[in-house]
Amino acid sequence: MQVTVENTGTLGRKMTVTLEEAQIAGKVDEKLNELRGQVRIKGFRPGKVPASVVRQRYGKQVRGEVLSEMMQESLGQALEQESLEPVAMPKLVDTRDEQGFTYVMEFDVFPDLGELDLAGLKVEKIEAEVGDSDIDDMIETLRQQRKSWEDVERPAQEGDLVVFEMRAVADDFQYPEGEPERMGAILGSGGVPEAMEKALEGAKVDDNVEVEVTFPEDWREEKLAGKTVQVSMKPVRVAEASLPEVDAEFIQSFAVESGEMEDFRKEVRANLERELTATLKARLKQAVLDALLEKFADFELPPSLVEEELKHLQQAAEQQGQSVENGQEEAEKRVRAALILRALAKQANLTVEPERVNQLIEMVASTYERPEEVVRYYLSNEQLMAQVRQQAMEDQITEWVAEQAEAQVSKKTFSEVMKGEA
Repeated sequence: MQVTVENTGTLGRKMTVTLEEAQIAGKVDEKLNELRGQVRIKGFRPGKVPASVVRQRYGKQVRGEVLSEMMQESLGQALEQESLEPVAMPKLVDTRDEQGFTYVMEFDVFPDLGELDLAGLKVEKIEAEVGDSDIDDMIETLRQQRKSWEDVERPAQEGDLVVFEMRAVADDFQYPEGEPERMGAILGSGGVPEAMEKALEGAKVDDNVEVEVTFPEDWREEKLAGKTVQVSMKPVRVAEASLPEVDAEFIQSFAVESGEMEDFRKEVRANLERELTATLKARLKQAVLDALLEKFADFELPPSLVEEELKHLQQAAEQQGQSVENGQEEAEKRVRAALILRALAKQANLTVEPERVNQLIEMVASTYERPEEVVRYYLSNEQLMAQVRQQAMEDQITEWVAEQAEAQVSKKTFSEVMKGEA
């Protein structure tokens, strides 16, 4: 096997591999001899087919199979021989089957970042914990989510649900053109322009309310967006919220079989702590990446990796019916971050810790009614397992970098962390 490598750019490589004809012919002969004892050809007894007949009928097919196998075997050997590490599977660009077999591959290699010096790297590390007041707030949130509405005869006030018929009129404009539109709003929630909410406060069923309103430019009804109009409203229903009692029935509806408040609070705490842990990990990872990207911003990126990442971004955006803004910049940022983390993993001799992988799977599974089934599903799906292993490795690198860096500890409340407040 002969190997030559040509640089097509700082990170681009073109590798030419030539396989010797004698080696190819030897393997072809071996396969044809095996085939000779297996094939059945009319006019010949099994196992007695002349070699020349087998070669004439199957020689081209067998040579193709041999070349395919030898290419796969020799590619890895050639890359190892030349100490090359492609960023992705090399692309076949040419083949020649003359007095031996030659194939040409093109690919990008990983940039050599050398030893990354983390001295002076500063990373914010947030510390927070779940308190009793956070549990109280969550239980109140759960009550709000299950509130019901009871009609009242009094005037509407903040917090009430008001269902009303609405018509908007300007000099040369009317909406809707036919019957008034029926809408609903919880006063004070910002679901409709503030002027409409204020006008409805104090109104009762069948009252007629008039108010001038300027609708936002991004208002959901395009015909009203950005327009200033005279709005007529007639409430047809006023209802106040009724919150459920936190009793045994309410508690059991959240799969706390005992119905006891103590057990309920333990379950709520466990859920909040799981959310907090995940959020703190994400914030730490982002802080580490931001610091690393700022410190190690000056190295060339493999064009093929950036192109592939840009495709992923575009596909993800299309699936959500969106477009990619600053796609090239974002793709380069992601690739740069991945290459830095990869270099640091090698530098620190980090390998994926199985217990971390298991913990991540168990954390996901714990949010489902039958966690054991989720665990089995993950373990049987190699694509999901690869994603989990990647996340586990990123967590390890993040924590390792944070340990090497100068940590700037910030104490925050649970609420501040979850709301993303700086």
